[in-house]
Amino acid sequence: MLLNSLMNRAGVVTLSLPAIGSTLPAAPGEVLSHQKISGPERDTGASPGRSSGFVGMACAMVVGMGASPAWGLPGVVACPLAGDAYSNPPDQLPHGAGSSIAFRSDTNGPDFLVVESADIAATGGVTGVCWWGMYLGPRFDCGAVMPGDDGNSFTINYYNNDAGGMLPGSVRAGPFAVGDGSPTQTGLTVTSSGGNVFTQWLYVASHPTVQVTAGEKLWVEIFNNTTADCIWFWETAPTMAEGGAGDGMSVVDLNANGVYELDEVQDVDFGLSLSLDVCPWDCDGGNDGLVSINDFLKLLAQWGTLNTCDFDGGGVGITDFLALLGNWGPCP
Repeated sequence: MLLNSLMNRAGVVTLSLPAIGSTLPAAPGEVLSHQKISGPERDTGASPGRSSGFVGMACAMVVGMGASPAWGLPGVVACPLAGDAYSNPPDQLPHGAGSSIAFRSDTNGPDFLVVESADIAATGGVTGVCWWGMYLGPRFDCGAVMPGDDGNSFTINYYNNDAGGMLPGSVRAGPFAVGDGSPTQTGLTVTSSGGNVFTQWLYVASHPTVQVTAGEKLWVEIFNNTTADCIWFWETAPTMAEGGAGDGMSVVDLNANGVYELDEVQDVDFGLSLSLDVCPWDCDGGNDGLVSINDFLKLLAQWGTLNTCDFDGGGVGITDFLALLGNWGPCP
């Protein structure tokens, strides 16, 4: 059944949300169901066959900002980290054939999780991550202030590429539990076609080193675990054709079955920045610019754990030991 058919003549749509269950007013042309907001669609030249958020159990916030906006960067708050492996901050605009501003990626209720593909720009060890998002609850934007009892508890996973670049494959690294992501309001908001304003949040976290190679496609999954009635959404970001770095491809687990499938591929990208540690082997915490006996002893003390001397994300072990020895001496 088309989501549009859920709207009654008065323009009121009943939200069917886990732990929310609320009836909210919607502007003409704006649909809310399973946390989906849609407005006038914009022609983005999306590839035929890719879904725009109108498939299965929709879990996206999809907006059309009135008429098709002129593409540009009306407001961008960049990651405070280098973003040298990948950098694609959101630009406050809707993206994809469904004019999406954000998709739900939260285990609070059905696990409608999101995984983003990133074309890696530089070789090294990723240790820093930035991402952007917002919150939806009974009052639309429930993230204008920190969501109180809901809290934040983020997890990051990395996947290898599979299916000819269309799907994530085996786990590269993770899960990394990164806590609340040090949330900060950016001072920017995103407005839907119905005039509902959502507060933009920036998150920054670090984790054990994940080795990446320039030119490869890596898949990054980020999800929250809120606990009350304020659900987290990952904000979309521009493709390369729109002035960003995205490849116009991601996957949303619309069936909430823990499997990313071809019919769940989306034509949008998400706000994400990956930063390299240029010398991950200097892992003793002293940051002296040398890979030395101090780092060797720290690695031995961390053996078998996910820690600062874990260069491949699989726990400190023999591969990390050999990598440290292979990079002995001054950092590059």
